[in-house]
Order: sequence, then structure tokens, then C-alpha cells
Amino acid sequence: MSGGRGWNTVRTARAAAIAALIVVAGLIPGAGAALGDEQKADVSLGYTCRLPSGPIRANVKVSAAFPATGKPGSPVRPDGVEVTLTLPRTALEGLSASGAATVGGTVTLQTLWTRGGVPAATEWPGLTVPRTRVPGTGPVVLRASGPVPQANVTAAGDIVVSVGELALALEPRKADGSATGPRAQSVSCVPDLGEDTTLVTIPVEGPGNAPGTTAPGAGGGAPSPRASGKKADDDLCPPMSEPKLNMNLPLPPVPDDVQELPQALDPSCARVKGHSNVKKLKGAAPQRGEAAVILGVQSFLRNPNPPEDPDGYLQSRNVAMTYLDSSQATFLTFGFMPTTATMEVTQIGNANAVAIGPVWSKSEKDTVTTVTADVSIRLHNVKVNGTPMDVGPNCRAKPMRIVLTGSAKADPSYRVENGGQLAGTATIPEFSGCGVGEDLDRLFTASVSGPGNYIRLIQGPVCYLTGAKNPNIFPCPPEDFGYTITPGGDFRATSGRVVFRAGPAIGVPTRRIECPSSEIRGRLKSGSGIDPIRLGTITSMKYNGCVGAGSLASLGSFTIEPSRLPMTVSHHPTLGLDRTTGMLELQFLTPRLKVSSAGCSFDVESSNSSEVGLEAGYPNGSTGWTVRTTTIGSLLDVSAGCPSTLTPGTSFGFFRNATTYADAGVYTIDIPQTFKYGGISP
Repeated sequence: MSGGRGWNTVRTARAAAIAALIVVAGLIPGAGAALGDEQKADVSLGYTCRLPSGPIRANVKVSAAFPATGKPGSPVRPDGVEVTLTLPRTALEGLSASGAATVGGTVTLQTLWTRGGVPAATEWPGLTVPRTRVPGTGPVVLRASGPVPQANVTAAGDIVVSVGELALALEPRKADGSATGPRAQSVSCVPDLGEDTTLVTIPVEGPGNAPGTTAPGAGGGAPSPRASGKKADDDLCPPMSEPKLNMNLPLPPVPDDVQELPQALDPSCARVKGHSNVKKLKGAAPQRGEAAVILGVQSFLRNPNPPEDPDGYLQSRNVAMTYLDSSQATFLTFGFMPTTATMEVTQIGNANAVAIGPVWSKSEKDTVTTVTADVSIRLHNVKVNGTPMDVGPNCRAKPMRIVLTGSAKADPSYRVENGGQLAGTATIPEFSGCGVGEDLDRLFTASVSGPGNYIRLIQGPVCYLTGAKNPNIFPCPPEDFGYTITPGGDFRATSGRVVFRAGPAIGVPTRRIECPSSEIRGRLKSGSGIDPIRLGTITSMKYNGCVGAGSLASLGSFTIEPSRLPMTVSHHPTLGLDRTTGMLELQFLTPRLKVSSAGCSFDVESSNSSEVGLEAGYPNGSTGWTVRTTTIGSLLDVSAGCPSTLTPGTSFGFFRNATTYADAGVYTIDIPQTFKYGGISP
């Protein structure tokens, strides 16, 4: 607002920011100290200023005198306005003002006047900074003052006055009076998030309104979108959707050379959580809820055909119905004003979740899942700096389309059944139905609607409602995604004698290998939400001084180790953490194992996937664990000094013979680790 214009003509499009897609919990406005017929405002705030060289912190103090009360039809004019800006000396260097002896200029301060939940912006321009000497050391203190516009009051109700963005135009000069640069330097500063930017609260009395009252009808509205479909306390999952693809949403093409598999519906559900941003408002809101999921609605397969097509093709189409809780978060209106609201998201029809990738899960090719859904958004409980604003019960954005993707190769990875990270951007459409007594649709649309709004969701593993699925991997009721590992970090595990049998085929122990000791070094992630297939890495793993029987005896002493490091540590894909016994089944993955001695070396490569599996059983929180080498593959790169029975292409396998050798592969770890499945409980 400026120049005494009325409340209904001063609103700018930036005020629509209160309509944030994602928002919550305002700050309580403070009041100045009343002295007779006036009240003094004296507020110090932390600001961040944007310089060409980067952001700097500053302190801004705003002082002014306001009337103690107001009356409808009478103007309110702040008097004695002074803005004191304290900048570090590095600010002058960042503005190419090195060598300045004095600085002067002007300050423009944005303010927000909110009455009855209706905000109005007014600018305090042209506050003068007199020529000020730059001290030899310490910060630079600039004081700006001058007259500011009055505000016309048209109705009763408290007026909350807050300050915000500050624009500083500096004119640094050298000792001889010449300018330090070709033009004046401009700086934009905004209050730090979390600052209470309120200057004063001015009660305005009138018929039907006592001081301190606010507009009726603020907040309220329709019930949560989950209310009509909320699950009963004894149900594992929210209501299931129909097992049908949403044909209103785009689907990827189906290659001509694939076959459609018989439908195998798997009803399930999963937790979801994450956040979404409103780009224009520099704000975000948490998201949390559950999704009913039906897997196997439609699938298309092309079997691998080496060498032309070693990976094959698999397209799996699934559907989901998501129920998100009402979300709240804080964002900034005008780039500075704490504004809050409650958002409800309702999914319109099924979401399609389509995964496309290779047949083998261990292929080097990625499996990418695309989730597409249409949603409706409603806003209510809107507050500006703690003051309610009545937007009515039907303030909504038009239906919007959300497209999220997840990758099996990312960290966190994503597969529909295992969960993980989904992310994407969305375009917020226009708003309608906003406002009571006045139309706020265009304002909300101008400040909020637009492209580039980031969304990130973490889905937990599904809870299958039918079938004999391992509850350690697919827990019911649903749990959050990922492990919590304590303390994590570097570890070292050592063993005594390790015994394997090695043979040309499974179950034929024609060769025996005994290693007197081995060592494993690695690093585990620490914290919560850790991807189950990326718990950590093995940086070193070596079986030392090994000797063999049969044809391996001629090798003398040899070592066994991975041919490529680091190795990924994951939980076992079908066993995981048994929460009854505390046993965690792990898997180390490597392309090959290498056997080497002074005169012979050869690699063992998996024959049915791109990686070799080394399994381990770890009693949760203990110091002892067991490693089982279960490599089945073929020999590669056999050197000339090896026995003739070891030739490239022949099958070979390592097996820990736990039945005969009870101490085989038993390790002691230096730092006990605790694993919890499902991340941090809500």
C-alpha cells in the first residue's frame, strides 16, 4: 500500500503467496510498547543480503512510532522511521567498493499490513542514508530515515504491521570524493527464515468488532480427503482401488516382439513420505501417508537371447491409490513474511506405475519406474504471520498431473515392490474458489501457479495381503523404507580357519580348500533410511595362505579375493533381517573371485548373472558373524602354470562346508553393529 490508497486497491500479486501449495503453523504477532496515544516499535532482525560475490549476514534494526489504536476512516501514518543496517566490511569488498572512505544512498523497505486476514503490501521508499565515514576496522553501520506513506483504515479489526525485503542503493566514494565504481551498487536483503518480523499490532475499534478480533470463518472447510477412505484400525491397508490401469493417463508403447504374461494380481500397500516444494515461494511441505498398490496388472516379456540380447525386456504395469495426510509447512510470502496453510491432496482415479528394464535384476541395465497420477489440491487454515485469512472451504488448484520416476541403480534405489525414492517436477495450475467476499483466485494463481515445483517421495516396501511373502522383506503392517544402522563407519572382521569345498559341479566335493585366516575390511553407512541394497561397501577381503587338495595341491599356497573392489553390501534379497532371532542375512556382490599363487592364477565368474554372491549371517549387535562363499560359475583367464584340469570355460564352485567344518568362515568384528529394519518409527 502507498500514498493513502484504500485496502481494496493496494493488494499486489505477491500477496497471493499465502496460497502456498504446501504450508503451516504461523508465528504469533508481537506488539509494540504503548506510550500514551502512540506505541513504539523497535525490532532487531537477522537478514541475509545477496551480493555478486555471494550471500552475507547482516543485522537490521527498525524503529518507528505508531498510533496506539486506530479508527475506521482515519489514516495511520508511522512517524520517526529509522532503519539501521549493520554490514560486515566484506560487504564493501563484495560490492567492488574497496578503498571507499564514505558511503551514502537510500533504503527501500517492504512492509505488510494485515487486517482481518487480508494482507496488503506497502513500500517505504527513499529512506535516506547520509554520507557516512567508513571505519578503519569493524563493521559498517548505516542509518536511513525519512517520511513514509500513510495507510487508510476502512474497517475495524486488528492491523498487524510487519517488515520484509530491504533494498539498499549504495554510493561509495573515495577520500577525494570520486566514486569507487562506474555506478551505484544495489543490494537486496531478506529476513532470515524463522525471524518474527512483526513491528506492531494496532487495534481498530468499530461496530461489531472489539479490538483483537479476527475475520470469522478462517480455516475450517471440507474434511480430509482421506476421511472417506480411511482404513479401520484392524485393517493392514487403506481401501484398494480397482485392478485396472487408468486409461486417462499416458502409457508407454509395447514392443512388437514381446509376449504378454498371464495376469497375476498381487494386492498390497506401502507407506510413503517425502516433501514437495513451491518454486515461486521458496517453501516446502512434508508429505506422509499410505498407498494401496496392486502389482501385476499387466506384464510384457522378451526372454534374454545371448549374445544379441543378453538382458531381455520386461515391462510391468501396476496401479496405486495414495492417501496423503494433510500437510503443513512454513514458507515466505513477499520473500520474507512467514505464511502458513494446510494442504489436502486427493488423488483422482488410479495412478499408473510402469517399470521397464531387463529381465535379470543384476543386469548392468537399469530398471526405471514411472508413476503418473492426477491429483486435486485444497487449501485452508491460511495464516499470514499468525493472522488467519479466510479463503473459504473450496480454495483449490485445478487438477494437476504428477509424473515421478525411480531408478533401480540410484541411491536410494526404487522398485515398486521394494520401495525407494521417486522424484520429479510438477506444474501447479490455476486456482479457483478462493476467498470469501472477494475473489483471490487471480492473486493465488499469480504467486503460486507455474512449472518446476520439485516433489520427492520415499516409498516403503510393500505389505502383501496374499501369498507366502517373507515378512522380513515385505513387512505387514507397512513400514518406512530402509535400515537404521548404528554406529556404522569403518569396520574390520577377522577369522581363523576357513574351509571350502571346490568342485566342477554342485555337490561334487572333488577339491578341498583350507585357508588358515582371512580378513574383511569395509564401511557401513550410518543413520536411517538406508537403502537395503546399499548398506555399505567391502574395501578389502582376502583369504590368506590357502592350500587345496587334488589338482589344487600343486598350486602351493594361494590367496582368494575379489577381482574388483569395492563390493556392495546389501541385505539378502529373500531373507533380510529376522526380527525374531536378530539374524541379518547379508550379501556381498562382485563380478569375479580371483585365485592366485606364485605359478598360477584364475578367475571364477558367475555363470548366470553379472555378479558373484558371497553371503554372510550376522547376529544383530554381536561381534561374531559367518561368511559363506556361494560362487557357482566358470573359470576365466587361467594362466599357463595352472594344472591342466583348470581350463577356461570349465565349471567351478566354492562352497562353505558348514556340516563338516563347524568353524568355517566364522569372523570377529571389531565394532558391533545394530541394524533396525524400517527406518525411524513414526
